[in-house]
Amino acid sequence: MRSPANLEDGRIPPIMALKKANILNPPDQYADFRGLSLTEEHFDELARRQVFVLGGDGEDLEILRKGVGQDLIDIALKVTLSRHARGEIRSVSGNVPKVPNGSVVRDMRRRTEGLLIIYPTMGGVAPEPKTPMIGFASSFPRDDFSVPVEYLVNQVYEQLHLFDDAGDVDV
Repeated sequence: MRSPANLEDGRIPPIMALKKANILNPPDQYADFRGLSLTEEHFDELARRQVFVLGGDGEDLEILRKGVGQDLIDIALKVTLSRHARGEIRSVSGNVPKVPNGSVVRDMRRRTEGLLIIYPTMGGVAPEPKTPMIGFASSFPRDDFSVPVEYLVNQVYEQLHLFDDAGDVDV
């Protein structure tokens, strides 16, 4: 475990911790999709991914094919709804998703376009902490050639990290 660096006067700075380790605001994960349409080139890239070729026996791929020229967020929501109807995306409350699921967004992200989200706080302004902090989140595209890692988690971890704020599994 790393210890915090000392301040110039030798004091150890205060340790800042968040009770909920996930600071990602789910709509921020597709912020870079805003105002974009699905192009033929983007569709061709997605059409080669296993998740779309095999997803719902080609149902997801058909949604993408029909979505060329349409708003990227709208298409991501259609894929989300399709996966939810097939039971591939669970929801805590049982409600139908109203926004794209994070997993779908990562599946649709172009291979060369990861997203870094920076969350600055304003120190001393309620409800922000007294000391300004910077948090960050990243959203990387799925990669058919990445090596999956299996691990076990307890229910607390599952609730904190595997469900987005809309209650959808975000794996």
